Amino acid sequence: MSKAWLTGVLQRCRVDNDNHPDPDQPSSPDAPDWEASIARYQQLAEKTQNPMYAWLALEARFHSQLGPLQDGPVGPEFSIPGWVAEYLLAVTQDLISLSSGLDPRITPELFDGERVSSYAEVIQSADFRASIDIRRLSSKKAMELLPMALRLRRPGWNAFDSFEATTNKMQDFRAFEAMRAGGVPHKEALHAISKGIGVTDPSRVQARIREGRDLAEGDEVVEPGG
Repeated sequence: MSKAWLTGVLQRCRVDNDNHPDPDQPSSPDAPDWEASIARYQQLAEKTQNPMYAWLALEARFHSQLGPLQDGPVGPEFSIPGWVAEYLLAVTQDLISLSSGLDPRITPELFDGERVSSYAEVIQSADFRASIDIRRLSSKKAMELLPMALRLRRPGWNAFDSFEATTNKMQDFRAFEAMRAGGVPHKEALHAISKGIGVTDPSRVQARIREGRDLAEGDEVVEPGG
């Protein structure tokens, strides 16, 4: 969301926002501490359950270990944050299932220690073959499920809308804090945010600012969904 309408106010306040780099801009010169950015991305990923922060953390690690141009070879010393690796492993398994024409949403119970003694016995069993038949997908349907496999979509939610909403809420909170730090009265600062987001109910504006504060600074985990 554009904050052009706030530019004049912030300039008059002369507030230095360098201590609040936007977490969605890992290449910004305002945020040179890539490892700190990765830690923030992990926090936001846990709060919002949005995998976009895993991708941002991966980009930040490239910046951290390969430099801003990222023009060097990726050697064996390159490492991925553990929580990002866990996400990549999960989506890799689902992508492999989709490429094999199998629905990753259906997980068959393959092993039962009381009934089978080896993997070979499992894959040769009638139950396993039946589970494969249930999971069969056409290639067209498999492609439709790709966003789901990447954890970018689930019923009533998509990662891009959620990412935009999270970013906007944090920006609104930071704009409000900047105005207050610059001497703008509380009511006027609320009105400026209200005007920018097109919400006239003060209680809703205050709730949005609280959400932005929790996302930007707090430890409380919020439910996904924007």
